Amino acid sequence: MNILVTYITVCLNSEKYLGKCLKSIISQKNKNTEYVVIDGQSSDNTLKIINKFKNKIDYFKSKKDNGIYHAMNKAVFKSKGKYLCFVNSDDWLNNGSNKKIFKEIKKNSNIDIFYGNQKIYRNNKFLYDDIADHKKLNTYMSLSHQSCYIKKKLFKKKKYSTFFKLSSDYDFFFYFYIKNFHFKKIDYSFSSFRTGGLSSNTRLMMREFFLIQKKYNNIFFALINFFNRYKITFIKLGIKKMLSLVRYN
Repeated sequence: MNILVTYITVCLNSEKYLGKCLKSIISQKNKNTEYVVIDGQSSDNTLKIINKFKNKIDYFKSKKDNGIYHAMNKAVFKSKGKYLCFVNSDDWLNNGSNKKIFKEIKKNSNIDIFYGNQKIYRNNKFLYDDIADHKKLNTYMSLSHQSCYIKKKLFKKKKYSTFFKLSSDYDFFFYFYIKNFHFKKIDYSFSSFRTGGLSSNTRLMMREFFLIQKKYNNIFFALINFFNRYKITFIKLGIKKMLSLVRYN
């Protein structure tokens, strides 16, 4: 069987939202679509939820891992699709996405990374459409990982770094951007992202962003991009510190 797309979900203690994620992908599967789920040995009801859908999941493994990117690399190894899409357990695949990407891949099989936009939610309230643009990767993470379809062959050149806890996807896409691999934007929101997950750790995100900037840019541009990306955060932290001083005095 010719598997064109493999969807991948890695999870750990994800009982709250996992069911919606699984349903959103399974409901769109066809004979040329594969679904791989990797669990980090959850201790809540995650495994019970996955078990309800086990007949619709092509590969599942629950084993302790060394973090989300280690689990993703394991999933790549088990995948059979020509293109891979990673959908986090807190998020979901929008209706019609699988059908849409199939059409694009068949028309442009030379593309290394297809990508689109994503819808942003807080809890269950829609906030806005996050517009992706790979040409801005030099200055910040301008792609949504779960709205990207990555040619599996690329992982022979570079895997996700387990050094980064939150930003290895940025490191991954930045690398292929500066190496002039072929990206193609599709004006479509493939996925929906729920704020408030692991990536909400602002301090760690800031640190990793700067390290990646310094890795691919010179220190001057790395500092400029770092400041521009987080200037609002700096202002908020400054105001918070001043208020704490006022209260203390």
